[in-house]
Amino acid sequence: MKKFILMLGFLTMTMVGAHHAHAGNSSQGDITITPMVSGYGSLNSNAYYFMTYGVDLGYFVANGLELGVRGQGIYLNSKNTVPSDSANASYDLNGLGAEGFARWHFYDFGNNAGSVFATIGAGGLWMSDAYTPLSATNAYFSGVTGLGVNMNMTDNVKFMASANYRHIGNFDSTGIDGLGGTLGLQFSF
Repeated sequence: MKKFILMLGFLTMTMVGAHHAHAGNSSQGDITITPMVSGYGSLNSNAYYFMTYGVDLGYFVANGLELGVRGQGIYLNSKNTVPSDSANASYDLNGLGAEGFARWHFYDFGNNAGSVFATIGAGGLWMSDAYTPLSATNAYFSGVTGLGVNMNMTDNVKFMASANYRHIGNFDSTGIDGLGGTLGLQFSF
């Protein structure tokens, strides 16, 4: 997983030198609302897959640099940890959470077509039940990093897609890591 994060960082820094972004309506002072949905395959043996869904509220503090908060829900399909149950049994969890995020639009396609961005976020999740492999509580750390593109559909609406790494829980064998993608529509004001 560390290799993936280092590769993402290297790719980001390589592209920065190519063309600094000021992508169309990604200007200082803009406010954005972005409904989105994400799906992840688990990289761990204690879960099969998980999905997140929610809304970002962002503010461009500088041209191309967006800071904001994310309200989200989560669905987690985990492997059952009760010894008497079948090894292939699954256990469904639902939860709610919030994250702070930063999204940097560092490469502009030109002609107001869109941009490439890097994103990072961290916060917490409250799950419907205590998931034994994670911990004995219902509250968990949640973090995400990714690289994506947005394409301008109109002056105030962008289609967004990104490839992401997401971590839930502790940074040891009890946490859950996932690779997946996010789709969303960003509305700018």
